[in-house]
Amino acid sequence: MTAVPEVSATINDLLAQQQLLMHSITRALDNFKKLGRNNYTAAKVRARIASSKEVWTQCVRVHSALLQVIPEAKRSTFDYFQSELFDQAEDIHLTTLDYMAEYLEALAPTPPPLTANQAPGAACSHGPPASSFSLAHLPPINIPPFSGKYEDWETFRDRFTSLIINNPELSAFARMHFLSSSLAGRALESIRSIPVTADNFELAWKALESRYENKRRLVEMHVSALYNLPSVSRESASELSKLRDKANRAITSLKNLDRSESDILSDMLMYSVTQRLDPATRKAWKLKGGDDARIPTFSELDRFLDSRARALEELHPAN
Repeated sequence: MTAVPEVSATINDLLAQQQLLMHSITRALDNFKKLGRNNYTAAKVRARIASSKEVWTQCVRVHSALLQVIPEAKRSTFDYFQSELFDQAEDIHLTTLDYMAEYLEALAPTPPPLTANQAPGAACSHGPPASSFSLAHLPPINIPPFSGKYEDWETFRDRFTSLIINNPELSAFARMHFLSSSLAGRALESIRSIPVTADNFELAWKALESRYENKRRLVEMHVSALYNLPSVSRESASELSKLRDKANRAITSLKNLDRSESDILSDMLMYSVTQRLDPATRKAWKLKGGDDARIPTFSELDRFLDSRARALEELHPAN
């Protein structure tokens, strides 16, 4: 029988508060649909979107508080972390916002977005910036928006660093303006609570790096690309070139993550085995790694599988 962790009053209060907030997030879409399409107005939809964002902001704050009061080593003993309830709530929240945004667009189409060399204050929704830098004088730098997909993170990071962060002509506020204008979806949600000011650029950029600079996740993504290369079904120079380019692109990305050829072989073996695990065992393996950014070795996976097989054999001898 699993021991029940000791939970302080503070943690209990935070978990109870988070449960209420996540319930509100879960019910938001159903409550919106109950209004009925004939009763939707732009004002009502905007109000629901604003309300949903406010609840989500509170949810993020409580989640941050839980991360502070519960040591990393003990988080796996709480269902809140083990079941990844915060991530589930985030998915529901973003789905709700997307649904509402579609109706808002139909009721009140938004004008084309202003570019950096247009009217001042184009991307600042938090009031006048605490900076004397005029947005009207920003150079017209176009960066494809980053929506939060891990496969797009490295390209966005390198491009933004080269064009914006390393540009000596840009002030901190200008960098913050470009950052907020270059994000969408989950990526934008991750910094939405941070006001667009010069002082907050470093904070916002570090928040993005903390979320998406996940070496373990990136390695797995590139190895997955190798395993899912398209088959060449006929003799074709162009098809062979495409296959070679995609394979080399994935290998180069892995090497940029400091993976040697022997590391890559180990990573591929790890991926091949873990993809064949049952869902419960795969989840247990991922939870074992926790927030550790270090890339596990096949030897570690082998020991884990041996230990789990022995435990399951003791629990269910017939299996």
